[in-house]
Amino acid sequence: MLKTYDLKEIDIPNVRQEEKRLTETYKYQLEILFDLVKKLGFQAIYLLIDRPDETEKTGNNPEATYRLIQPLIKDLELLGLDGYGFKFFLWDQIEKFHREDARPDRILQYKLTWKRSVLQNVLSLRLKAFSTNHISTFKQLMSTETEVDVDEAICLMSNGSPRNLIRICERIFTFQAESNPDSMKIDFNSVDRGILDFCEMFFKEIYGEDLLKIIQRVGRELFTTNYVANDILKITTNSARNKITNWVNIGLVNQVGTVSVSYSTKPVNFYCVIDPIAVRLIHRTIPFDKFLNDRWIPCDNCASDNLIDIELYPEGNSPLCRECGRDLV
Repeated sequence: MLKTYDLKEIDIPNVRQEEKRLTETYKYQLEILFDLVKKLGFQAIYLLIDRPDETEKTGNNPEATYRLIQPLIKDLELLGLDGYGFKFFLWDQIEKFHREDARPDRILQYKLTWKRSVLQNVLSLRLKAFSTNHISTFKQLMSTETEVDVDEAICLMSNGSPRNLIRICERIFTFQAESNPDSMKIDFNSVDRGILDFCEMFFKEIYGEDLLKIIQRVGRELFTTNYVANDILKITTNSARNKITNWVNIGLVNQVGTVSVSYSTKPVNFYCVIDPIAVRLIHRTIPFDKFLNDRWIPCDNCASDNLIDIELYPEGNSPLCRECGRDLV
């Protein structure tokens, strides 16, 4: 038929081979896509992978989150594809699962952290932006002088998250508006209530209501496995250990070294609730200013914030920073 109409021959095997290649390898399809965008004047294609821990299948589970992205993040051929750039914004809790597959010599990794001082600058810039540069600190909005630095306290409870910072401020303004709609200033009571309301709301979002009840039963931010097993939950040591391991996996708790105790000839693991919103909920009946005065200990070595009652350390054991492990006092 082609000869009848004076058309060139088509190499059917080659066509079929190209069709097979096109349908069977997505990398080849990406190469075709890049060729197309180059003709449109673009020099590269960037792919951003963000918030994989917030999907229906991952459900705030670190291991499930890593399984979701594992085929992508370990495929060095794909990540090195000419003309493409891949950027992953990932939950830090998946790091231990990624460590087995990680190739830092090939794929650069950066850890994003928001120190309290940086968040204070963010808060100041936001206040300036919405006050035509008249207000630069939250302290200027307070109706009375406060014993604690309100700006520092709000940023402390934000736990390294600019998003949490904004949400806390929103709750504070809401409670002030409810208590006195005509007020031009903010009472410290509204700060206390706003932060506590945010803590409860955020804890339930991240960890669930059942865990909130359990952690409030624990009643302290520093504990051993035996304390949880025998004094609180009345379960076996192994069951308590499994629960604590789960708390560690979701980023609520971390081990802060070991301590010597009277009931064991060997040092036992000592755990700390590291999320400030959880610590606040454990001690929700204590006024916010007293809560901070009793527990807030910045580390002189790494500048990390520790919310712990050092009196909870067994006698003869030094309190340690939850981040760097150095002595706090």
